[in-house]
Order: sequence, then structure tokens, then C-alpha cells
Amino acid sequence: MKEKNMMPDEMDSGSSSRDTVARLLATVHEKALGRPFRAVVSFYERHRAASCILYIVILFCALLYLNMMTTYVADDFGKALVVSNFHSPMDWLRDLYAFYMGWGGRIWGELFMLVSVAVPKNIFNVVNSLGCISLIALIYLNALGRWRVSGSLLVLINFALLACLPAYGQNIFWTIGAANYEWLMQPPLLLLTFWRFYAESPREKYNGALPLAMFFMLGVLAGWCQEMVSVGMIFIMGGYMMMYRGKYGGVPGFAKSSMAGVLIGSLLLWGAPGNFARAAAEHVSAHFGTMLVRVIRNPLVLGWMDSGFILCAALGLMFIFGASKRKSLAAIYILGAMASAASFAAAGGIHTRLYFYPVVFLTIAVGMLYADIPVDESRQRISKIFITVLMVSASCGFFMTARHGIVNYHKEWSNVIRTIEQQKAAGNFDVVVNPPGVENKFVAAYALEIIGKDPSKWPNTDVARYCGLKSIRSINAYTCTEQKK
Repeated sequence: MKEKNMMPDEMDSGSSSRDTVARLLATVHEKALGRPFRAVVSFYERHRAASCILYIVILFCALLYLNMMTTYVADDFGKALVVSNFHSPMDWLRDLYAFYMGWGGRIWGELFMLVSVAVPKNIFNVVNSLGCISLIALIYLNALGRWRVSGSLLVLINFALLACLPAYGQNIFWTIGAANYEWLMQPPLLLLTFWRFYAESPREKYNGALPLAMFFMLGVLAGWCQEMVSVGMIFIMGGYMMMYRGKYGGVPGFAKSSMAGVLIGSLLLWGAPGNFARAAAEHVSAHFGTMLVRVIRNPLVLGWMDSGFILCAALGLMFIFGASKRKSLAAIYILGAMASAASFAAAGGIHTRLYFYPVVFLTIAVGMLYADIPVDESRQRISKIFITVLMVSASCGFFMTARHGIVNYHKEWSNVIRTIEQQKAAGNFDVVVNPPGVENKFVAAYALEIIGKDPSKWPNTDVARYCGLKSIRSINAYTCTEQKK
């Protein structure tokens, strides 16, 4: 078949149509995308501090609401019963001593747990919401290493925690969980913040006699907080020392003092008699082959889809295509994350809430490289704003998912309490309830033991004692409408 030869006027007509479509698309792009984005960029650049404060206030309100909707779950009831029997400071000290000798070295976590259930829940809700803001602020300062306003980085950190913590509700909203994760992470991050600032520019005031003593005490506290974090910190601080030696010609006194404190705190943590008693009670495997598999597996699972995949992918892209001068520093935090994950091989495999510590270190590494992306040109600024808008949108989606799951659990738990009160009023202290459902990872009860079918198991006995019952157990009872569904 012969091809048709196009006439000049037909060619001109086709070219004119394409030009018209191109102009139309350019106009739509300019008015629908370009102009609004430039307006957002202009507003943010004129009101950086105000924009960040507004974002933090909105985030605090969202966290406060979700904390208010979160009920006691799992260990909360048992710890509340323990505190109810305290009548003097010596009772607190005896509990901490018994914990250290019979269960583990994490006595600061035990103290935070007891305080968390000792205060009224409405006060805990406010304090815990502020604690999450504090956690984000410390991650932010570790990423930047200086005082600078960056709304985009704040959004990135909040989004990373929402997206990459596979048990967000346990880490942030669960009363006992927040004490062991959200709060125990803050002394180590506070100490590392000083190291990060010193890496940007030397601060001689850190090396005075009083600061050295304070850094030592903070180091002991930070090293004594949590086993995985203590290992990660030692690797990160070792990396900083090598950097200081290359950049400043030696390791400053505050770093030596801090490291000494961390090592002592870590020995007090890892060497607690309770660790060995607990390992024997739980039959933790000490087989060399099993330990080796865990050492390899635990860092690898940080890149799984339900945990740190987004962070690992972002790090890979920015290491390959980015031009940041802080890649070596970011690599130190990545090493710390991997070391903290590998260290848990002594107890088992990484799961649910235990991702928290290495994910925080990975978030710092990502934030460090992200904050270093240049925005000298208008197109680069608009691109970063576009990414920020996407992360804000995703964070709103996570909030709606969290709200749905937490509110539904709250309603179902209220029905459980109503059933308990009705049965007690009728003189029945052996109660059967329909257990509340757990919908997603933002619910504090996610992957935790709650009221089960066996009334002799510890979650049931704790709830029974807390509610003044002889026993409680659950059955899955459904209405006719639910059965039809």
C-alpha cells in the first residue's frame, strides 16, 4: 500500500493543533499548579517560623486527641495495680530493686512505666503528646546539627515515623509502650544532639569542668536506657570520634567523658542479674548458629515493606544521586541502626515495636541528606514543596486511619466496661465479654495480648483484679446483623 503524501496546508494544520494543545496544557499547568505552588513557597519563605509553629500545634492536637481515645491495654492494668500498693518512696525503690535483680536492667523504663500509670490518664495524655513532639524535635536537631527552621524536614520526620513504625500505637500511644520506647529514646538522642552540633562547629564551652561532669552523667543515663540503643550509640559515637580526629585533630574532652558514661551505663544495663534470670525463665536460645542467623537477619528486615523500606529506598537514591557533604555522617547513623538491630540477636528476632530504635536512627540519616538538598533555584524549591505537600497529605491519611482504629477500639472497650459494671451490679463477678477488635497498627493493643478465652492467663487476671472481679474471659459473640455480613 502506498503512503499518502501530506499537503503543506495539512501539515500546518496538524502542527497548529499540537501547538494549541501544548499552549492549553501550559496554561492549565501554570494556573492550576505553578501559580499555587509559587504562592505556597512565597508564603512559607516569608513566614517560616510561624508555619512550623502552626504545624507543631496541629500535630500536638492530633496526638492529644488520639492519646485521649487510647485506653489502658495489656501490662497497663498490672502496673497500675502495683502502683496502687505504693505508700512511700521506699515502695518505689523496692520495686526498682526487685526489677533489676529479677527481670532486667532497664530500671529507667520501669520507673517511667510506674510514673505513667501513677498520674491521672488525662495528665499522661498531655505529657505523652508533648513527648512525641520532643522526640520529633530531637530527631530534627540530630539531622540538622544547628538551629535552623525547616518545615519540610519536620513533615518528613513525622511522615517517616507514621509510615515506617510497624507498631506505631505500641510505641507512641500505649502507656507502658511509650515509657519504654518514646521516652527511653530521648536521653540518648539528647546526648547525640550535642555531638551533632559539635560536628558542625567546635564548641569549647562543652569542655569545661562542669559540662564534662554533666556529659558524664547524661552518658550514664543514656547508656542505661535500652539495650539496643546503647549498642547503636556506641557505634555512632565511635564514628563521631573518628570524624572529630580527622576534622579537628583530636577527640574533645566532652566526647571522652560522654563515652565513658555510656560505657558504664551500658554495663549496668547489660550486666543486670535480672537479664540472666529472665533469659533462663523464657528459655532464650544461646546456640551460636541461631545467634548468627539473628545477627544477619535483624538488620536485613529493616528494609522490609512493613518497616523501613521507604527510608532505605530514600537513602539509596540520595546516596547515589545526591551531592550531600554529609554522606559519611549519615552512614554513621545507618551503622548505628544496623548495630542496634543486630544486638537484639541476644534475645530474639526483631518484631513489631522493636523496630522503633533503628527506624529512629535511619530517620535521622534520611533527614540529614534531605536537609542538604540544595534549593537555590525556583524549580528546586517548588519540587521540595511538592514533596512536602505529598507527605502532609499522606500523614493526614495515616491520621484518619489511626482515628478510625483507635476510636472503634475505644467504643468496643467501653462496651466491655459497661458489661463488667452491669454484671457486678447483678452480683456476678465471673464475667464473660466480647473482646474489642484491633484494626490497625495505630491502636495501642495491636499485636498485644488482651482479654482471652482462658481466665487464668495474665492479661485476664490483671483486668479482673483491676476491675474488682473474680475472673474474666472472652467469647466472640456476634449480632444477627454481623453474622449476615
